[in-house]
Amino acid sequence: HSSDAFERLPEDLRPPFRWLFFGPAGTQSKMHVDIWETDAWLGMLEGEKTFTLYHPAHRKLLEVGDNVWPDLLNPPNKEKFPLQSEAVPAQTLLRAGEIIYIPRKWPHHAVI
Repeated sequence: HSSDAFERLPEDLRPPFRWLFFGPAGTQSKMHVDIWETDAWLGMLEGEKTFTLYHPAHRKLLEVGDNVWPDLLNPPNKEKFPLQSEAVPAQTLLRAGEIIYIPRKWPHHAVI
């Protein structure tokens, strides 16, 4: 019996990575969908981070081309992203000791 759930999967289905991110205040991840459109669990060790997530049905309103997303920290670029204002965000503040679940295929942005 393994304590790592990934080890229970057949080897060809296991992701070839595990991530640990550290960053100072002001660190952000730009809008994206996780590699291989996987689910993610993120925990905060200290500080706070604001997460903005969009339902996958809104992806067509936000993404232009292949993996080109709006910058949520700047005013909307209505020429490049004309439908961005129609996308409805879900936003939350993740605090130290809390964990957030990011469902597969959900575009999201995070900033400390």
